[in-house]
Amino acid sequence: MDGRTLVVLPRLDDGRIILLRRETDGDAAQAGGLWELPSCPVSGQFDHAETVAALLHSTTDYVPGRLSPLGAIDGAYLAEGLRPSPLPPAHVGRAMTTALPLAEVREMIRCGLIRCGTLLTAFALLNSDDTGFANAE
Repeated sequence: MDGRTLVVLPRLDDGRIILLRRETDGDAAQAGGLWELPSCPVSGQFDHAETVAALLHSTTDYVPGRLSPLGAIDGAYLAEGLRPSPLPPAHVGRAMTTALPLAEVREMIRCGLIRCGTLLTAFALLNSDDTGFANAE
């Protein structure tokens, strides 16, 4: 289990997904920032629900109501039933949180504005027929 990454695709009740945009330092290829999902390295034994809740709180100030595996990728989760965290804001680093409709995320991917491999994989799983979300907008 060592050396893995936990990644979460947070989805609001209205279908929008929450992305993080991290500012970059002068990299022209990343002008406008790097779009990504909440993620963190994990090792050893850990409580998935507790770790996801802590990760979402630290990056988005939400906590999940429901958590389900995202496809067959170990450590990838869909977080739904999001509600504001009862704890004080805990944003870490320089990430800005943005909730976007799936159609807008698709367009950003098509235009090359989103290039994060983890986000692209999670988005593809979210939109695959076997997840039940292919037509969720």
